Amino acid sequence: MPTIICGPSCEWIFDRLQVFADISGGTRVEWTLHPQFSEASPYTFQLQAGRTGNPDADDWTDVGAAVVDTYFVVDSSKRVYGKKQWTHYRVTVTSSESGADTYASKPQPATGNLNKKDWLRSRAILRNEDIRLRKEAGQEGYLLKRRLYGTACPDCLDYQTGEVRNPQCATCYGTGFTDGYFAPYGCFYAELGVHAHRSEIQDSARGTIDDLPRTTGRMINTPQVFSYDVWVDKDSDFRWIIHSVKNLVEVRGIPIIVQAEMRLAPFTHPVYSIDITGQVPA
Repeated sequence: MPTIICGPSCEWIFDRLQVFADISGGTRVEWTLHPQFSEASPYTFQLQAGRTGNPDADDWTDVGAAVVDTYFVVDSSKRVYGKKQWTHYRVTVTSSESGADTYASKPQPATGNLNKKDWLRSRAILRNEDIRLRKEAGQEGYLLKRRLYGTACPDCLDYQTGEVRNPQCATCYGTGFTDGYFAPYGCFYAELGVHAHRSEIQDSARGTIDDLPRTTGRMINTPQVFSYDVWVDKDSDFRWIIHSVKNLVEVRGIPIIVQAEMRLAPFTHPVYSIDITGQVPA
């Protein structure tokens, strides 16, 4: 079984990955290798599909058979039936020289495609935003992508209604699916707004209340950020549940920078029991 190498150390190998989406099936994925990738051919490529955009998630599955020395593959499967396009693609490559090592491209969402000019503009915007978040305005953290499918929780899910009976469940963390969240996505920076907090001594409907702090976070939309994902502050270990997501910067309708409304999870929430540092790859 080859070892798949993900992350910045090998993402450069793929100069560009393009997804020509077709909702009903027949999505075409094309790629080009970087001119400086000099390992000996032939090259064996494998298209993979996932739903989170997290390269370390455990839901990447092979699409079709591996191909040799080509530049595209067509995915004939229909993968989305709702109103949220969460399908991501990536391509792995194994050369005759690399042996047991397989290199993976950066995941690409099936949300649209850009021409060369717009793609270069988008890449420049993301590069500048990444520098700004890392060196000036952002706080380092981790993104926990919530599981929206998988093995139903055997401990708390009501099989008749599909509802979670125990929001404090240690098996699914209140999501309804075993393990609750995918492996943390590290080095995920957010620029936090001013925290809002409201306390009242008496409320006619609820009695004494102390609402949890809420804030906004400006983030790069890679991987895609969805409602009820969780952003973890690396310094404080505060775990913020993402609610609404607003697109701040789009290129040809493709969101690349977003602002998320976030609410602090109560310290009794089971999401605090997830070991972050033990899961993030070194």
